[in-house]
Amino acid sequence: MQRRVGLLAGAVLTVLVIAILRLDAVGSMFSTPVQFTVRLTDGLGLREGSQVTVAGLPAGLIANLSVTSMRNRAGTVVSARVRMNAEQFALLRVDSRTRVRALGLLGDRLLDFSPGTPNREPLRTADTLDVESFAELGDLFAAADTALRAVTAVSGDLRFVTAQLRSGNGTVGKLFTDRALYDTLLQTVRRADAVLTQVQVGRGTLGRLLRDTTLYGSVTSAALALDSAASLLNDRDGVLARLQRDTTLYVRLRRASIGVDSLVRGLNAGRGTAGQLLVERELYDKLLRVTAALDSLAADVRRNPSRYTKGAIRLF
Repeated sequence: MQRRVGLLAGAVLTVLVIAILRLDAVGSMFSTPVQFTVRLTDGLGLREGSQVTVAGLPAGLIANLSVTSMRNRAGTVVSARVRMNAEQFALLRVDSRTRVRALGLLGDRLLDFSPGTPNREPLRTADTLDVESFAELGDLFAAADTALRAVTAVSGDLRFVTAQLRSGNGTVGKLFTDRALYDTLLQTVRRADAVLTQVQVGRGTLGRLLRDTTLYGSVTSAALALDSAASLLNDRDGVLARLQRDTTLYVRLRRASIGVDSLVRGLNAGRGTAGQLLVERELYDKLLRVTAALDSLAADVRRNPSRYTKGAIRLF
């Protein structure tokens, strides 16, 4: 009897141990675990037996960690064999994200999976997910130290600028220490205010431009005139449009231009009377003498008409 009780107690303890191990491994005593692989750049503080979660809920554990070399990548990576509950594994998709999280600030590391998009292809046991990088506490301290150094440098620069202002260096420093510069700026502001006042009341050219509507009317009239001229230019029945379409005027102008050019060339070459007048000095002198003689004769006729009328027949 005692032997039977001992065997029964041993069997119960064995079942309890197996149940505890399976619960710790996959979160369910009766579910079948699924194994698949993820890749990490390094161990990131994980170890065999580290907890695995899906959307923050326990789902399994890391069964094995190993360093492997990649054929298509330089260097080595850490491969983690994950043992997960089949029900939780069914939630994973090919776009699921994997990251290492910490249980508290200084706690152990765990591997967390996001379920992924429901309409995407489910993850298979042969697929391999890449784990996102994890910021270690040392990295955070290094980043904080860099930021603190930058803030310290900016603070030093601000103290230097403040000291320069207090000592009166630079234009801004002069404003704090030099009364004359302040008075000059104040006078400039007052003059500008006076000018604006004159403009607002309509004095001066600028004031009249702002308050007198005559200029606005003139500008409007000019704009309307320009618009009318543009309409005439765009009118297909207008003079300019007809000149663009009809080549008769162009032909006539070209012929006239050719004729004028031929005439000018003939004059320069000494052709004809006009041309001879331009190039022959002797002919010009003769015409000048004839003109002078005729002018002298006309003057003499006016002075002594009787000299030229002797023997003339009087009809009346």
